[in-house]
Amino acid sequence: MAHLKRSILDVKAEDNCFAHALVIAIAKVDEDPNYDAFRKGREIRHVVQTLLESTGIELSNDAGIPEIIRFQEHFREYKIVVYHGLNCDNIMFEGQVDSIERLNILYDNVERHYNVIIKLTGAMARKYVCKWCNKARESDVTHVCDQACSDCMVSPLCALSFVRFPCDDCNRRFRSRTCYDNQKQRTMNRKSVCERKRCCATCGLLVKHKMHQCNKRFCDNCKQNRVVDHLCYMIPLKDALPSAGGNVLHVFYGFETTQNSSYTDEAKVHVPNIVCVQQFCSRCQDVEDGDCVRCGKRKH
Repeated sequence: MAHLKRSILDVKAEDNCFAHALVIAIAKVDEDPNYDAFRKGREIRHVVQTLLESTGIELSNDAGIPEIIRFQEHFREYKIVVYHGLNCDNIMFEGQVDSIERLNILYDNVERHYNVIIKLTGAMARKYVCKWCNKARESDVTHVCDQACSDCMVSPLCALSFVRFPCDDCNRRFRSRTCYDNQKQRTMNRKSVCERKRCCATCGLLVKHKMHQCNKRFCDNCKQNRVVDHLCYMIPLKDALPSAGGNVLHVFYGFETTQNSSYTDEAKVHVPNIVCVQQFCSRCQDVEDGDCVRCGKRKH
């Protein structure tokens, strides 16, 4: 899958591949101008060699958990997460550091090789993966994490004060001034929590969809705004032909027919002329009718 998915970068180096993966992942997070050269295997060897000499880590026998722990102690401003499969639960190592910047690495236990996960949702084929609890959900707006604040979505939990701080932009109230400031910040060219998570100023409900209507919820089954306790069934298909420019698969087939039978005085019945499929003996490839005459194999 590392060769098929664009969200996974295949590390070109055969030696010290974990160190190469770390350097490429850090360049991606920091938006380093040398990232394109690093991911193509250019101008990276001397950077990796400098890293190994400064940390004193030996990777002659590949990188195991002890070596990864030492790399994590060196890069405490990043959280190193190593997966051994394309599932959110397949975590081989997760650094115990308080950092929102993640370095997602994929380990191939067959080739004993490390690759870089450029986009975690694409690699895991999920719409949203929580960076705090590593659980996959349909949306970060509706996800409630037990390791992060439900208001500003930052870990650890914000301290609860006696006064709630309102926000006029998203119509929500926050636990403290720090919690209010956290939800305004943008990270890695992504919209802030204030821009992604808001409440309706009229009904006060959390807006989960662009087609929001007051006092109604958007049903993921029938794709319409409904009352909360409505009975949802499968909606009928539209009795209309799809447009010519849509994603339509056309299947054409034909039969050889005879017209010996009359349907009316002016029309004939088209009867398909279907040839009977004969069975062949697997040994002599002759027509198998009862016991094979040539090889004596009994018909089953």
